[in-house]
Amino acid sequence: MFEEFIDITHLKFYTTKISPNRYLCFAYEEKKIIDTIKKSGLALEQVQKVYFSQVELLSTIESLNSKYIKVDNITLSFINDILVKIPNNIKINMSNVINIEDIILSKESISLNTDSKYIDNKTSIILSLILFAMSILFLIKIIINMDVINQYEEKTKIITSKENLSFIQLKSISKKYDKQNKSQEKIRELLFYVLDMGMSIDMKIVLLNFGNNKLQLKIENNNLKKNHISKIKKYINNRYKIDNIRSDSRHIVIEVSI
Repeated sequence: MFEEFIDITHLKFYTTKISPNRYLCFAYEEKKIIDTIKKSGLALEQVQKVYFSQVELLSTIESLNSKYIKVDNITLSFINDILVKIPNNIKINMSNVINIEDIILSKESISLNTDSKYIDNKTSIILSLILFAMSILFLIKIIINMDVINQYEEKTKIITSKENLSFIQLKSISKKYDKQNKSQEKIRELLFYVLDMGMSIDMKIVLLNFGNNKLQLKIENNNLKKNHISKIKKYINNRYKIDNIRSDSRHIVIEVSI
């Protein structure tokens, strides 16, 4: 809808229904809203939702039976159903001063994603190289696992041909290898899950160590935000149990059980 009229790069969109056959559509740049909030002196944590004055002030003007209102010394009016700012050099004799705190807000609001970042080309290339290197490592691991599976199959054939094992013995050996295979699958799932977290949350994993059915995860703590720590805990606890968390000025160490 918007791309024929404006550049929609970095824009987000919000639509609300205002009558059976009419919709009101907003295109907004989230970064500009975030920058404006920061310049105002407010902390982003203080802002839970953002409302559009186009929606919130319509009922206020209608209830006052006036074409003009004044909010924070800014004169506003609806022209062709669109809220516009009246230039300061135009003198309006009649205007109603509105206190924003007195406005009863509607349900039409947006939430800001304060963690979103636009990635430049250099960062994009670095991330692509990291992902490529990780893909190579996973491919090597798959090849190694396939080789191990083939070795198991060869060993099974040798054992059965030499020892003439019974069906019960063969079943016992099969269960043993199944158990080992399932254990390896659980380890791989845990590693994939943790690495996915590293991509979705802005953090740097410096060490992954596995032993005694526990994964030790070391994360750089230099530039890690407080809300990121809670996000990391929540992410891991969704699927696994965190046994221990310890931290210092440089690192956070998390131990996770399978």
